[in-house]
Amino acid sequence: MALFPVASCVPAVPEWSLSGLMKHILSDEAREDAIYCDPTDAIVLSKQRLCFTRLNEGELALKDDEACIALRPDWPKAYYRGGCCTDDFDKAADSFHHGLKLDHENGELRRAFRQEAIEAKKNKLCGFPNCEHLPAWFMFFFGWQLSATLYPNVIACHIFSPLTMSVEAGSIECVKLLLKAGADPNLSAPMGMAPLGSAAAKGLTEIIKCLLNAGADPNANEAVMILLPVTSPIPTISDWSYAGIMSHVHSEKGQEEVETLEFPVLAMFLQKKRRLKEDILFLKSKGEELINAGDYLGAIYPYSKVIDAFPTDADAPSSRSFCWAQLETGDGALEDALSCIRLRPYWPEAYYRAGVAWMLLEDFEKAADAFYDGWKLNLEDEELERAFWESGGQNSVHLFLGLNKMGF
Repeated sequence: MALFPVASCVPAVPEWSLSGLMKHILSDEAREDAIYCDPTDAIVLSKQRLCFTRLNEGELALKDDEACIALRPDWPKAYYRGGCCTDDFDKAADSFHHGLKLDHENGELRRAFRQEAIEAKKNKLCGFPNCEHLPAWFMFFFGWQLSATLYPNVIACHIFSPLTMSVEAGSIECVKLLLKAGADPNLSAPMGMAPLGSAAAKGLTEIIKCLLNAGADPNANEAVMILLPVTSPIPTISDWSYAGIMSHVHSEKGQEEVETLEFPVLAMFLQKKRRLKEDILFLKSKGEELINAGDYLGAIYPYSKVIDAFPTDADAPSSRSFCWAQLETGDGALEDALSCIRLRPYWPEAYYRAGVAWMLLEDFEKAADAFYDGWKLNLEDEELERAFWESGGQNSVHLFLGLNKMGF
C-alpha cells in the first residue's frame, strides 16, 4: 500500500488502488490483454473460460475450451473445465471421460464423470416413451421391440410386427419412434392384421392420423370387405362388418369366445403358445440345474433348444454365453452376448457377458467398452464398474453415446 502513491499509474487500470488493481487483473480486458501477449498460453485461456462459466456465458466458455484443448490436449484440467462449461450432460460426461483417461486417479474427475453420467441418463429417460400405462404382455416384448428399431419390420411369432404391437398397446410414442426408424405402416403378418386396421378396431384416432401421415393404405382391407357379404355371419357377432368383427375380437366377450374354442384357429394358436411356454420354462430350469451342478457343456443343449424355439428370448443366449465363458470358448460366448444385446439393448447383463467374452479373446479395449456400455445403463452396478476399471477402462476410447442408436 505504501508504494502506490509513488508508483507510476498503469493507464489501462482505471482505479489505481489495491482493490482496483485486483479487480482489473480478474477482468475480461486484462485476460484478453494477456492472451494477446501470449496466445499460446493455455493456462490464461483456461482461467478466462472459468470466468465465462461463472458469468453463465456458455458459448464464450466453450470457444476458450476448444482453444485450450487444442493447445494442451494432454492436460486433464482442460477437459475438466470443458465439462463444467456445458449444459449438455452427454458432452460433459464425455469431456470428463477424456480427462479421466489422462489421469484416472483424479478423484475430482471421477466424481464429476459419475455425476454427469447420471444426469445424462436421466436426461435420456426424460424423452423416453412413458411405459407405465402399458400392459404386462407388451412390456414382456418391449426389449425385443426396442432392438427392432434397427429391424423395424421383423415379424414376431408370425403375428406381431413391432408397429402393430405398439398400436395394440395404444402407445403413440412408440408408434412415432418405429415409423421414424423405418417401420412399414402397411406391414401385416400372415396371422395378424395391419397396424391401421388394429388402430381402427380400437378407435385410436391419434394413432390412425399418425399412420395415415406415414403412408398407411386405408384400402388395405378391401379384399376382406369384398368377402364379407358372401361369408356366413357368426351369430355371436352383432355387427357383421370389418370394424365390427375387429371390435368384437378385441372385446372381453370375444376373448372369452376364443378361450372356449368358438374361434378354433385362434384357440389352437393360444394352446400351442401355452405348450411352447411350458416347454421353454422346463428347458430353462434344466439348464439352470446343470449350471448349478457345474456341467456347463451339458447346459448348452437346453439353452440351444430354447433359442431355436423362441429366438426373441434374451435370457437363453445370456445363459449360454455364460456357459461358453466357463468353458473358455470366447467366440461362442461373444456370439451369444451380441445376440443378447440385439434382443435387449437396455439390459446391463448383456453388455457384461460381451465384456467377459472380449476378455477371453484378449481384446481388452473392446471389453472395457462393453463393460462401460452396461455400467452407464445402471450406474449403481458395482460389479460392472469394477469390471470396467479392471479391464483398463481409463484407456478406453468409448464415447458416451447412450440410446442414440435407437433414435432417442
